[in-house]
Amino acid sequence: MRWLIRIAVALVACVVVAVGLLFLLPADRIGQLASDQLERQTGRKLTLSGDFTPTLFPTLGVKTGAITVSNADWASEPLMISAKGATVGVNLSALIGGNVEVETFELLSPVVYLERDASGRANWDLSGPTPRDTTTRPQAETDSARPSLALGRIVDGDIYFRDHSTGTSHALGGINGTVSLPKGKTTARIAVSGNLDGRDGAIEAVLGDWPAMMEGGISTVSGTLELGADTVGFDGTAGLGDGVPTVDVVLNASLGDPSGTAARFGLNAPAQLAALSGVSLEGKVLLSSAGVFTQADLKGVYGKAPVTGRLSATGDESWLETPEFNVETFLSLQGTGDVDFKGRAGQARPNLLSGQLLARFSDLRGGLRLAGIETGTPKGTFQTGKLDGELRVAASGKARLKNVVITLDQNVVSGEIAFRPQNPPYVEATLDAGKLDLSDYISDDASVGAEGTGGKSAASSGWSKEPIRLQGLDALDADVTLRASSVDLGVSQLGLTLINARLRDGLLALDLRDVRIFDGAVSGRITLRGGPSVAFETDVTARNVELEPLLSQLLDMDRLRGTGTTRLALRSQGGSVHEIMTSLSGNGSVEFGNGAIKGIDLAAMMRNLKSAFGGFQGATEFTSLDGTFSMERGVLQNVDLSLISPLFRAAGKGSVDIGGQAMNYGNRLIDTAD
Repeated sequence: MRWLIRIAVALVACVVVAVGLLFLLPADRIGQLASDQLERQTGRKLTLSGDFTPTLFPTLGVKTGAITVSNADWASEPLMISAKGATVGVNLSALIGGNVEVETFELLSPVVYLERDASGRANWDLSGPTPRDTTTRPQAETDSARPSLALGRIVDGDIYFRDHSTGTSHALGGINGTVSLPKGKTTARIAVSGNLDGRDGAIEAVLGDWPAMMEGGISTVSGTLELGADTVGFDGTAGLGDGVPTVDVVLNASLGDPSGTAARFGLNAPAQLAALSGVSLEGKVLLSSAGVFTQADLKGVYGKAPVTGRLSATGDESWLETPEFNVETFLSLQGTGDVDFKGRAGQARPNLLSGQLLARFSDLRGGLRLAGIETGTPKGTFQTGKLDGELRVAASGKARLKNVVITLDQNVVSGEIAFRPQNPPYVEATLDAGKLDLSDYISDDASVGAEGTGGKSAASSGWSKEPIRLQGLDALDADVTLRASSVDLGVSQLGLTLINARLRDGLLALDLRDVRIFDGAVSGRITLRGGPSVAFETDVTARNVELEPLLSQLLDMDRLRGTGTTRLALRSQGGSVHEIMTSLSGNGSVEFGNGAIKGIDLAAMMRNLKSAFGGFQGATEFTSLDGTFSMERGVLQNVDLSLISPLFRAAGKGSVDIGGQAMNYGNRLIDTAD
């Protein structure tokens, strides 16, 4: 037992002597030696302030005061690195043998400023002069000279990055991490966590040969990267190269928050992207001084529909200085459609993304429903769709489609569309079309129920009481100019049509700039609000309109002919055609001239009743037919109808129950011509 006590006393004495030697030099001298060494190697000045304090527990070593490292002379911040202090732990056995061998190193609250100027210079480029002695050392000597670190730790650090060439900046805060470089081994283990631009993240990596990587060689690398709800696993090889990283890894990624991921890359993603979930990618990444190649297969769920796709990006040798890539993307939404894009991407371009976009939908209504948009349009509409055009996307998320061709069911329009991803999204478009067929949207047997299913009228006669709904108008804001050579409305035919449409907060306003109908022209304004109860308001004027085709197509009446002007200022609201027609209110006027009432000759009646009613082959010519009306709750009231003929003058008044489909109208002959 006595010899054990003697050995313990001897060891304590050795430690005391070693620690005393370690702190024999004054603090300012130690700081000056370290600063001179760093300045010779990097051109930067190291400043150590405060006293050096020895530590015996839990690690034999020393604590420093504040530490700073100067910045490049062109940088915006005076210091590149500053820290409250550091703790250094040394190997006891090595210290007893006369060597200082660092085992642990802890940096307290470091703040690092990384900066790249407009020309591409980086303040972290600390390359010093080339060593004079380039003689190859024996492997044993190299291994013994290789630094080791049992445990390095960063506590509560911050890193700020600013790139003046692209105008981007990032902040990585709350950094806590460790690095391990075991003695006699080439393996390095790194574990770091922090907060990137407000999102928690962490990385764990294992380098198989970190000395080779530091010397410009290749090392195996594997690990995981977590950022917010996203996780990326990687396994392969990597190297720093001659200023250009070399990477050949297989990736497995899981994106729990695609919208957040898009935002991290500077994209203002639309709200509909939130419906995308369960996204996973498996692929390969190749980076070198020769260029970039990435390819991945994608799986996920949009709404409740499975999504599959392929992504690829390639770039030439200038990818690090001017990041531009050829990209190809194909996404397929099961049972709905697919999207194909081929083009260029890169922050160095005027547009973040540019190329040809082709989208095809076999179930357009289902695709819109998955995006949270209920169309509520009649059965048989919004079945198929296709969009083909040149896409340009800015870093802000603003997009523009040029030379776009859109096919919606049987209709085709072309033009230009601009999109802004605000809330709600905003669309601006100028579109041209040939013949538009909108008859399916207005046909009597087409229901616009919540599910878009048809059905017979609830009543055997009269206006349909089948529920109608026009949904989806509040899904976006829009300004659209549409020009068509003709429009088929089912109940009527339009000729040349020029309309401006403005959609805000679910209210659609149609400005009828020039609409040709019945050999005349219609102008004015129509507003429409959808939802469970459809509401509309009109203030339109039809000039030089032919009366016979107008009444024939709208009211199945062919007894009047003539040319004139009519004005309609009406409003109504309801959940069915019956409710709309029974709540019509407003006023209007008609002014027609040089026409006739077919099937009856009132002049002949006055001269010879027999000939007047002998087959109704004649007609009552008139020089003018005009009047005004008011309407309340579906009932039209008229008190001043006037008909002037070369042979007589007549007046009429009465009511027409449009909602009830009944008429109570009378007329009287005022006088006759001689």
